[in-house]
Amino acid sequence: MSYGMHFSAGNMSIEELMQKEVEFRKKLMTAQNAGANPHILGQFEMILEDIRLAMSEKMMLEKFQREESGKKDDFDDSLSIG
Repeated sequence: MSYGMHFSAGNMSIEELMQKEVEFRKKLMTAQNAGANPHILGQFEMILEDIRLAMSEKMMLEKFQREESGKKDDFDDSLSIG
């Protein structure tokens, strides 16, 4: 999978994507503190949105694959009392 022009998330795990998100958040904060151009900050926001989209798609795909294989979620047999 390729998201935007920023990176390819095809072979990345959810954990790796989370690490990428942290990395880009740190870069965004550094750019903000340095007074970067708003266009540059917008690019960082787009990259972060691409990462969130990739994580969401991977989580949904994993859930679908679990449901197809008959495996239950950890909370399928729990009772909500809230």
